[in-house]
Parts: sequence; C-alpha cells; structure tokens
Amino acid sequence: YTVAGNLPIELEPYRIVIMIVLACWFCALLVDPQVRWRRTGLEWPIGPLVAELLLSMAANLTRVNAAGATVVKNFTFFVSYLLVVFFIASIVRSRRDLDRMVRLLVAGGTIIAFSSLVEWKTATNFYNWYGHALPFLHYVDEGAAMQRGSGVRARGSAQHPIALSAALVMLVPLAYYLFRRDK
Repeated sequence: YTVAGNLPIELEPYRIVIMIVLACWFCALLVDPQVRWRRTGLEWPIGPLVAELLLSMAANLTRVNAAGATVVKNFTFFVSYLLVVFFIASIVRSRRDLDRMVRLLVAGGTIIAFSSLVEWKTATNFYNWYGHALPFLHYVDEGAAMQRGSGVRARGSAQHPIALSAALVMLVPLAYYLFRRDK
C-alpha cells in the first residue's frame, strides 16, 4: 500500500509513521531535559561514511542528476535508518527495555510468519483489507503473489515474498537469543 496522491515517490504508511515519530522525538529533544541524544558507539564509523556520501554526491553532480531522484531517495532512506538507530538508542535505557523490544519484534514476526503460512496454503492474505478501512491508501500490486511452483508465493504484509522472507530471517537470531536467555 502507498498513500494515494500524485507524489513523485511511493510513500508507504510506515514511512509516514516513522517521520511522525522522529518529528515528535526531535521536539522532545528540544523541550524535555529528560530526553537526550544518546551515543550508540557507532558515531565514529557513521560520521565519515555520511561525509563521504555527501562529498561523493557533490563531486558527481552530473551523474546524480542523470540518475534522477534515485540517488537522493537512497541517501535519505539511509539517513532515516540512522535516525531510527539513534532514536532507539535514546529511548532504550536498560537491558530490560531492550529485551522487551526484542520480544515485541519476535512476537510480531511470529504473527506475520503464521499468517504467511496460512496465505501460502489458502491464498488468503490477511493484510488486504487496509484499503477498505483506510480509503487514502492505494494498493500497489507488483505481481508477486502469482502461482509459482506448487503454490502461492506468500507475501504477508510485505511488498514482495523475498522482502518478507528477508525480514523474517533477520528475526531468527533475535528469537534464538530469547530462547537462550529465557529457556
């Protein structure tokens, strides 16, 4: 799903939520003394990388212009990931908070994995109702749910089956950590 409109980019709802959360966090950083920018330990490698990206774009303006908005989109996408990392570092203050977030991620992934298994067996996607409940969303069919091999390629809440599988596979080490920690 994307937000309907004649925008030059496909604006997914999760990006809007991230923008709102980050804007609220920046406002809280400005007015609330208890909310602080916390270090992640990655500032030294990230700083030169971002500087290198900016200098590279500045030195290759003709190539950047020839590529259109793709370069700027990819750069802003990268910066949004960095901002989310710093946001999480500033709100997660203890090991207990971190474990809660990991449990929440793994539980959500388990629900999506289960619904994807149901979709694979029945070809029923539980996430196709968003457009009816939220009329400003526009469904973008990328043709990924076609029959392939012996069944439907389940995509759950993702745009593509490969994106779904990548997201679920990234949760496996976190689930293993919880299993080892909590038995």
